Amino acid sequence: DVCSSDLVSDDLAVAMTNGCYQSLQSMNLYNQRIWSMDICAGDSEAGGDPSTGTDGVETKEVANFYATPSNNLAVGLWRGGYTGIGNCNTAIQSLSANADNISPEILTRSLGEAYFLRAHYYFILVQFFGDVPLVLQPVEPGDNLRPLRTPKAEVYKQIVSDLTNSINLLPVREQYSGTDIGRASKGSAEGMLAKVELTLGNYQRVVNLCDSVKNLGYTLNANYADNFNPSTENSRESLFEVQYEG
Repeated sequence: DVCSSDLVSDDLAVAMTNGCYQSLQSMNLYNQRIWSMDICAGDSEAGGDPSTGTDGVETKEVANFYATPSNNLAVGLWRGGYTGIGNCNTAIQSLSANADNISPEILTRSLGEAYFLRAHYYFILVQFFGDVPLVLQPVEPGDNLRPLRTPKAEVYKQIVSDLTNSINLLPVREQYSGTDIGRASKGSAEGMLAKVELTLGNYQRVVNLCDSVKNLGYTLNANYADNFNPSTENSRESLFEVQYEG
């Protein structure tokens, strides 16, 4: 039954793409490590119980700028980023190889999501670590498990390429409904690319992208606090949010 086969292929494509989002919710990224790194700016208390001598030591190291490569915050960010990248690489390769068995709408959207998320993970890594290994294929048995660092200019070039691909592939946010609300959209990709170009100092490109985002219908909430209210999540101001059920 061709229809049944197509449905299975679409379901697997969506499930594989969902896996690309998983690392965002992990302790190693938005569930702890990224916001914990705010202590570098002096805006937060390192915390921990000083009487133990070890509780919260990783945050104290970062807060006082003497963290080593074994620091748990640094290790967590590294692992979280590359776990997400690995899932994206697998999805991009598998989706492309099975394109004939996946409906065009799901294929296009799923590839766009995977490219967007791979760019997002690399953008996190390159901002924290500078030169990082640029891995764009799934790791196979026998592959080098310790690839050399890639100059950050090349990493940024790949980030721009992935985001450009995702802009061309992703639907606008209004095309999502039900449980698909919150997936990466064209506005997500254009907004992130604007942030990347700002980091690179390409200011006219930033202006053009921001104009494009505005033309997609994004606008500020009347109440700024709505950005942090669970009842108004994924609002008209939101370009992209990490989704949680609880």
